[in-house]
Amino acid sequence: MVGMLALAGCVTNDYRVPVAPIEQRIDASIPIEIEVDNKLGSVEVIADPQARRAFVEARITSALSVTKPNPDTEALARRWISADMRSRPDKRVLRVLSARPAADESDIRVGLVIRVPRIDGIRVRNTGGSVRIVGFDGPVTVQNGLKGGAGGGIDLLTIKEFRAPITAQTTTGDIRLRVGETSTASLTASADKGEIGVASRTAVLDNVKVTRALWSGRINQGANPVDLRTGEGSITVEVGFPYGQPSISGVPAN
Repeated sequence: MVGMLALAGCVTNDYRVPVAPIEQRIDASIPIEIEVDNKLGSVEVIADPQARRAFVEARITSALSVTKPNPDTEALARRWISADMRSRPDKRVLRVLSARPAADESDIRVGLVIRVPRIDGIRVRNTGGSVRIVGFDGPVTVQNGLKGGAGGGIDLLTIKEFRAPITAQTTTGDIRLRVGETSTASLTASADKGEIGVASRTAVLDNVKVTRALWSGRINQGANPVDLRTGEGSITVEVGFPYGQPSISGVPAN
């Protein structure tokens, strides 16, 4: 492992540590599936078509007030975090694991940042922070708030035509899903203590049923299941809006 520390602020300390860099160059034509387990912190996964290697970085933050970097930070990252890429006949699988800190280190959070050439399927399990996935193309499963623990917001953003299943659940926090205008879905969105908004520029929304805490219906006559659930937060689904365009939400008429 290559160690690299950077201090940010004097109250909350942010140490950035590259995690066992994946050295082999990646053939961008080969699908990549990603599996992430982060026991305490946040996860960000970005598909970058210009990337030629998988990049994994741990951003270790502590709420303790200290004035200089902890010399043991690299050792902590080495003990908690691992990343490896495995080749299969028809795809590559990137696995990233961050184990829970010890009880006396509960002030520490691990923010995982992953950059790959493509995302052809992804599973993320996280506790205690946000999950953000950008540029995905393939099945998505996100569980935020394991074993009833604190969750966090979930952002799922892609401009691609998306026709695969999605399951995204969090105990607390908002969920935002933004997909390309020709995407399809059989959508179920549930927000026990929040609002649900679904908006589209050109996609056809039908079979819509709306209650106080539930929205169900089809996007472009889709059959691929998309299940979004938050225990405490709101849900926004946007079809056909570019990343940089302001969010537009609302419940369509039947």
